Amino acid sequence: MGGETVNRRLTPSEAALYSEWIGNDRQVRALIAEMREVAAKAQQLLLEETASEVG
Repeated sequence: MGGETVNRRLTPSEAALYSEWIGNDRQVRALIAEMREVAAKAQQLLLEETASEVG
């Protein structure tokens, strides 16, 4: 190993599991990105609300 790429054959059941895990990872990453967008919008709204109350 030592920094070298190692190839390995997967059984069909292992390949199915990896495929499911990869799909789950993509969904989680998309959900986190969406949550970050919503949080940024909420933050902006709160800042604007606070600024209008102060000013």
